[in-house]
Amino acid sequence: MKELIYKKSFENKKVLHNVFVPTNKEWISTENDDLSIIESGKNGVLFNKIIVGIHNAQVMICLQSFLIQDTKIIDALLKARQERGVKIFIMGCAEAKLKENPYGEEDSFITKEYKTMLEEKFKNNFVHRQAGNLHAKFILIDPKTNPKGYLFTGNFNLKPFYENPELAIELSIAKTKELFQVFVHHFWNHTTDEQTESSHFDKVKPILKFETVDLKQVLLTSPNKGLCNLKETLLEVVSKAEEEIQFSTFGLDINHELSQSILEKLKKGIKVTVFCRPRLKAINNHIEILAKHGAKVFCHPLIHAKSIVVDNKKAYIFSANFEEHGMDTGFEVGLKLTMKQKNDLLKIYDTWKNTFPYEYFYERKLAEIDSYQVLDRESILKPVIKIEEEHLVAKKQHTKTLNELLAFFLIREPKDSLFKIEHVEVVAKLDTLEKYTKVKVINKIAELVEVQIGRSKKNKTEKVLLLDVKQGNNAISLLSDLAKDYKNFKIYAK
Repeated sequence: MKELIYKKSFENKKVLHNVFVPTNKEWISTENDDLSIIESGKNGVLFNKIIVGIHNAQVMICLQSFLIQDTKIIDALLKARQERGVKIFIMGCAEAKLKENPYGEEDSFITKEYKTMLEEKFKNNFVHRQAGNLHAKFILIDPKTNPKGYLFTGNFNLKPFYENPELAIELSIAKTKELFQVFVHHFWNHTTDEQTESSHFDKVKPILKFETVDLKQVLLTSPNKGLCNLKETLLEVVSKAEEEIQFSTFGLDINHELSQSILEKLKKGIKVTVFCRPRLKAINNHIEILAKHGAKVFCHPLIHAKSIVVDNKKAYIFSANFEEHGMDTGFEVGLKLTMKQKNDLLKIYDTWKNTFPYEYFYERKLAEIDSYQVLDRESILKPVIKIEEEHLVAKKQHTKTLNELLAFFLIREPKDSLFKIEHVEVVAKLDTLEKYTKVKVINKIAELVEVQIGRSKKNKTEKVLLLDVKQGNNAISLLSDLAKDYKNFKIYAK
């Protein structure tokens, strides 16, 4: 017997939506690159800078963070209070978070550890006030005597300093003093609860004597509407974009006016690049819309930084998400970057493009990617599904007629499968024919021959088709032509 082999390949034309394609890369922080923008990272450069600043404090420290975890920063604050008498003022939002979480942030916040910290370290040591809308993140060290401070995009938990891609700015003396005015105003006028000696929080009323805030550099979203200038500043700079908008965020509402402004620019041909976290709430029907209109989206599972650069000229870092909770309500802070800071942020953006582990696509042809991930209902990326090149082999023994053989070779394209390229190989095993008389050469694959039926001389002869199996790759077209006239002929191989 001889084999007649026919091969065919199919490329999957299936289109996938909301796809996260692994880049097989690992985020590399710039924290050791001596940039004017300090990035979080596994070496804890920013974390240690803050601890050094606390150790050098002599009079006062003001800390504001949406969430606060018990870390070495808290130990350093406690030591400054107990050993040097430094006054510690803290604003937070964790008590409100225990009831509801409008910002959707859960990073390394453990309720039991938080309550233990309040009892063992905060009580009788720190002046600690809270409100449900305090989302800004910064620390001010001796702001009246020897000003030093840091504005941070992450919460004062452990993970934001070491694992989350976050951004921070070391504040100038002028910015530290101005942000101190902001802190004092909000601490006494816009907090609702203060921790007592019994570890509980009592309701407090505004103290109206702290009203002076002269904003020159600090950008705010504030319960005091007269101080709000963050959203308007960002809207103005986006409205003037001519070439490119790049931004990073944790949350985004496509219906918010800032997001809509970016979308309109995108529709007009302005390049848009987004750095975000693969969260179902932010991706579906929000960042998805930006990607649908051509935005490039790079993802890290833990990114939390909020920033924007427009036309590589103007840049800002802030604590607010691109949504109502942040741009319109709550307490948020931001700053316009200097030229050097802007250039350093662009360097960080370039690093993110080259090292973030996922790129998100609104749609992508399956044949163009080797693997992909999708979000489940809990915003968890499903394990990588490998899109392999399948190789299928079908075999069949002796076929009696040309029509049977032709039907065997009519391979249908596979449907609803996750193959990338499918290679199909069909092998038909045919009986060989040794003794025959040539009758007619039909084409390069076949001859019409006459064979003797039976052993005696009186037996009749029969005409059959003799196929050259070496021409198997051309089989489908040649057999189709043969079948018009010889469809019921018996076939053999030579």
